[in-house]
Amino acid sequence: MLGGYFALSMAFSLSQLPAEFAKIAGDLGIADFAAPPQVQTIGTVGAILVLSLYALVLIFSIRRLRARKLTFWAPLAAGLLAWVLFFVLFAISLGQSTELWQELMQIASDPEKAQQLLDQLSTRS
Repeated sequence: MLGGYFALSMAFSLSQLPAEFAKIAGDLGIADFAAPPQVQTIGTVGAILVLSLYALVLIFSIRRLRARKLTFWAPLAAGLLAWVLFFVLFAISLGQSTELWQELMQIASDPEKAQQLLDQLSTRS
């Protein structure tokens, strides 16, 4: 059950990457930001991959349980693989959004701007 919840949550997050990038851009003060179309494609493919991975591991785990073999490691390994996949796809999508990427790198190189952004985010509910 927990694996299913996290798989659905991760798939939903991946499918909403353009909206999340627009939210981040708004927080950074980038006006009229639009994520490239590739970001939506990457998110959709990622969501399908995560849900497919969950389905395969669920089938594999049930078969191992019926054979009375240890199976606790399979969902753990799949969860780790799904997180790695999520962060790789997020990084690739961020790399496709050059305007957002450049602004993030500019903030990361300036401690004052980074502190202002953190202060702004901490006052938000």
